[in-house]
Amino acid sequence: MKRRFSDTRCSAENTKGDQISVAPFWRDLLIPEAKFSGYMALITGALGFAAPWPYIVAGMFFAVAGGFVGMVVSPPTERLTLPLTVVVAMVIGAFAGMAHPHFAAGGAWIGWVSALPLPLVMGVAGLASPWLARRAASGNMSLPWKRGEGQ
Repeated sequence: MKRRFSDTRCSAENTKGDQISVAPFWRDLLIPEAKFSGYMALITGALGFAAPWPYIVAGMFFAVAGGFVGMVVSPPTERLTLPLTVVVAMVIGAFAGMAHPHFAAGGAWIGWVSALPLPLVMGVAGLASPWLARRAASGNMSLPWKRGEGQ
């Protein structure tokens, strides 16, 4: 009998010579793809995203990549900046992803952002994370135009 990798069951013979079908043990441990997709859609919908979950996951990767691109442009000086950049990039990317469909109501000035792909918007938002991570590591979270009050 020729075996293919896509077969879900294995066959074996018992002591009487009868063919029996045995499922591999790891098949019971996996979540079916439809259930996984449903759970991911439930989680991302509960978080407030209005896009399919693969776009959100790709956007998170692009946000972290955008954060590291921003770190290459201006290298960090504190040791905490690297982990903070990852966390801040994911948070800023998530906020940008949640706000993405609402940019259309911003008129001609900002409405064009909603026409861009969601991962691109989340990645560009991740570019701001090194700046915010540096400010968080130094403990100075004042706004740039209020220099005298936060220091």
